[in-house]
Amino acid sequence: MPRAAKFSIGGEWGQFSYIDVHAHAGAREMTSIEANHPHCPPSPDARASDMTAAAGFGLAWPPAGYANCASYSRKPTAPAQDRPCRLTGAQGDTTHADAWDDAEIEAFTARTERFALLGRADADDLAERLTLRDRDGDDRRCCLECSWLGETGRCLAAASGRIPGADRRLEPVQTILQRCVAFGLRKGLV
Repeated sequence: MPRAAKFSIGGEWGQFSYIDVHAHAGAREMTSIEANHPHCPPSPDARASDMTAAAGFGLAWPPAGYANCASYSRKPTAPAQDRPCRLTGAQGDTTHADAWDDAEIEAFTARTERFALLGRADADDLAERLTLRDRDGDDRRCCLECSWLGETGRCLAAASGRIPGADRRLEPVQTILQRCVAFGLRKGLV
């Protein structure tokens, strides 16, 4: 026999029924759920009781179209965020193996703020990757750190002919670490 528990949606109290997995021999999973929310059809066998973790219960959504209730509709899953600059587990361990000193914290903060101002959703990931670069003693830079990177994403050094052989319309991949003869550190970054 299903048990019932109370819930609140948007400040309105209702109850739903669930099957106690431990109380029913042979029951391996929750097989039904019914809503008794003010905007959903009532459950004929719902009884008020307290739902506790010790009781051992499981929930499953009802079949599609069970209730025509906004509270009961399945919410769309958020798309996975594109985080190409995110460190791997091993890189993260290396970056955070030792405590960051004041200079590293200051550099990370300045980079994060600068990248966020540029509209980068991955500002933290980029700043963390650059901290790893600094700890590894890598002398390469990314275009996001360069004072020659224009607002439109074009390289102003290439446009002015400061990079031999480069197309004057160069729009570099801004996050790739590289060595550039025209690199100039953007004001406020370390």
